Amino acid sequence: MEEPSVLDYLKSIIAPWKYPKVVIPDGTSEGKPVYPPSERTEPISPPEQIQGEKPVSPSQTLGDQPGKKWFWLSIGALGLAIFAQLTLEPTPTRTWLPGFILYMLAFILVAISYIQGGIDLPDYKKLGFVYQPSTIRIVPFTAGIVLSIIAFLNFSGNRFTITNLILLTLSVAFLIWAFWVPEKGRLSIKISPWTGVIVGVFILAGFFRFYHLGQVPPEMNSDHAEKILDVMRVLDGQTMIFFPTNGGREALQFYLVAGLHKIFNINLDFMILKIVTVAAGFLSLPFIYLLGKDLVNKRVGIIALAFAGVAYWPNIVSRVGLRLPFYILFTAATLYFLLKGLQTGRRNYFLLCGVTLGLGLHGYSANRILPLIVFTAVIIFIIHNRSSQKRHQVIISTLLLFVIAGVIFIPLFRFMLEDPDSFLFRMLTRIGPMERELTDPAMLLFFRNMVKSLTMVSWDNGEIWPVSIPHRPALDVITAALFWLGVLLLIVRYIRKRNWLDIFWLISIPLLMLPSIMSLAFPAENPNLYRSGGAMVPVFMIIAFSLDGMTMSIRSRFGSLGPSFAWALALLLVTLSAFQSYNLVFKEYYNQYKASAWNSSEMGAVVKDFAGNTGGVENIWVMGYPHWVDTRLIGMIAGYPTKNYVLFPEDIEDLPENPDPKLFLIKPEDEAPIATLKTAYPYGWIETFTSETAYKDFLMFFVPPTDTP
Repeated sequence: MEEPSVLDYLKSIIAPWKYPKVVIPDGTSEGKPVYPPSERTEPISPPEQIQGEKPVSPSQTLGDQPGKKWFWLSIGALGLAIFAQLTLEPTPTRTWLPGFILYMLAFILVAISYIQGGIDLPDYKKLGFVYQPSTIRIVPFTAGIVLSIIAFLNFSGNRFTITNLILLTLSVAFLIWAFWVPEKGRLSIKISPWTGVIVGVFILAGFFRFYHLGQVPPEMNSDHAEKILDVMRVLDGQTMIFFPTNGGREALQFYLVAGLHKIFNINLDFMILKIVTVAAGFLSLPFIYLLGKDLVNKRVGIIALAFAGVAYWPNIVSRVGLRLPFYILFTAATLYFLLKGLQTGRRNYFLLCGVTLGLGLHGYSANRILPLIVFTAVIIFIIHNRSSQKRHQVIISTLLLFVIAGVIFIPLFRFMLEDPDSFLFRMLTRIGPMERELTDPAMLLFFRNMVKSLTMVSWDNGEIWPVSIPHRPALDVITAALFWLGVLLLIVRYIRKRNWLDIFWLISIPLLMLPSIMSLAFPAENPNLYRSGGAMVPVFMIIAFSLDGMTMSIRSRFGSLGPSFAWALALLLVTLSAFQSYNLVFKEYYNQYKASAWNSSEMGAVVKDFAGNTGGVENIWVMGYPHWVDTRLIGMIAGYPTKNYVLFPEDIEDLPENPDPKLFLIKPEDEAPIATLKTAYPYGWIETFTSETAYKDFLMFFVPPTDTP
């Protein structure tokens, strides 16, 4: 082997991901530095104990174990970070400067602790890259391509049909069969004490996601009215691929709600919308757990699952009954299959990633950023791997991934070609001046939005009250502190070790926030929790890295008491996070939402009672008033989803005459219709409905039955 030079040694230090490592021996190899072998064929024997040296006891005291004195710096850093985040919690006088200074001090301490060996940051599993030949089954491949072309031709007119869905399903199935690699082995489930921990954490997460689902949030808004109307269109046979109403909407939620309604006969109301979206958000949690478990270790998986399961951010996004959690679900699923595929080289993971990526594009418009995430991950992997064989295999597998995703995307692609304005309307109105002129240069708006999005975890998650508590951090105190310490630790480790996954987690966060950041024409819509929802996945992975590093440092440095101390710290932090998240979701969010939304449920209850017991469905009206309740919601809540009860004062005189009792609901500030109603119905009277929410009372004008002339 050719002797390396000093330049080779410097290159191996400066760019270890590009140049082979040069090892300087300790004098036992004739004084010559050598390159390490690429693969070890024999186990390395442990170095012989130096004569006279005593073995290290696991019960040694604080100062005797390597790195233990530096470990306390990481505990100090955690305390400083928590205190820093406490200063950033919403108060009338809060300012960012004290928190910033404390965070900087925490960063210095945690960096020193890690560099000096005080934190055992978890390493990624060495899964082993499997080299697989680029095989293809010609018959199913040909069938898949032909069927996908026929399917494309059948997806015209913005309609799903039984025929084109069968063609699409068969084309995807044949293409997966064409490239699927049979693998030996079977699924085995081992029951252990750890299984109980996993089940317990999932139960805890389920409690936070489904508890008081009917009450939190309490009221529908106009977006929910649009969703129910779209579901009704599906039930009426308008099986659209893309729903152009309300700015344009992907269809997955509407078909799931329609199916739930048809199969289980659940009413078309707020609850059925929330059942579907909460289920979607909950289904993201197994993928978050598997990301940590399969790529790192089961501790990282369970920590990420626990924090994500109780957190305010994903809980609110899932509960609101809109398509928003599909971004979280398909981000988690796509990242799991993609990263597992890149780490192992197994083609089947890429194929499954293509399925989740393609399905995600039918779920929510923010998912359109996921192809960029896939591309970025593959590029980072290729840059950090010198093996041309690995690069070639990953490139081929990635192309197959996009083929599968592209075939599943065919219905939307066909609609996009037929009606590009409707498909791109929502996105283009946010990015450019189509609907509203940009207030500042685009690049300035972009970087301003970027800063706001990246700091939302600790400072301000925006002002969109239906899906957030306005102007508070997106994370609670504990998770925000762990997140920023984890970011710093991954940066330092990447500089030292150049692992591609470390830099990918960091880069993926701003990329997954782009659907929010790119709201240049409407900068007030940035940041927000739902268009940044996909970023939640790497955020909670980094949180898990941070806490696992600290707990494992405790386990390895405190002898027999180490595991108990580690569990105690983890349970304490998860408990504190859960308590604050509970308060945020079920108290603060509930109260501010109820105060901000109109009380359509109370109006709907009045209408339902009157229609069923007194006057009938056709003798009820709600007087229209600017910026008041969406009158469509009242009929939906009352059980008449197709009925819009709106009436304007100028139309009162045109009402048909009949002797039945009548009911008019009026906003107290609206004096115009009262005089007209009293003239038209002199025997009528007004009562005030006292709402349980302050400033939400409304007037009820009753007209008694009259004798037929």
